[in-house]
Amino acid sequence: MGMIASYKMVDPDVIDRLLQLDHEELSEELSEINEDPRYETIDIDKSWDGLHFLLTGKSAVVSMKNNLLSESIVGSHLFSEDEDNDFVAYTRFEELEPLISTFKNINKRTLYKKFSPDLFSKSKIYPDIWNTKNKAELFEFLYETGYKKLLRFYRSALKHKKCVIVTIQ
Repeated sequence: MGMIASYKMVDPDVIDRLLQLDHEELSEELSEINEDPRYETIDIDKSWDGLHFLLTGKSAVVSMKNNLLSESIVGSHLFSEDEDNDFVAYTRFEELEPLISTFKNINKRTLYKKFSPDLFSKSKIYPDIWNTKNKAELFEFLYETGYKKLLRFYRSALKHKKCVIVTIQ
């Protein structure tokens, strides 16, 4: 197993309710939401840190305020700054359109040209796979499992006027 990023669509009132909860209540409620099949969910497997690095030049563990490419991977707002907890963030419905506009303008060929498995490995980007396969396979993993899947998900969330909860655990 490893750290996987998952994304869940929720109504705006769910975010508002979660923001009113204390730490323990928030953890319980998020656990219930994660188990509830009514909420559309995707995961981008272990591609989250690699995709973040490919798009921004920094690991996802580095905070990048007001960077829409970063926010597309790790969300716009943290539920809790407590580093002892799982990473859980959210993006409000109103924030999706500019995020999608920035995200959809990514050029696959340009991304591939700047993709360097050696740089990923030297930068200790999670997971530690960057020198284990060929460049094309690794890039397709990031592009198909991460980028394309996320773009479709965010477009659907916007269409249905949903917010997105991001969990990395």
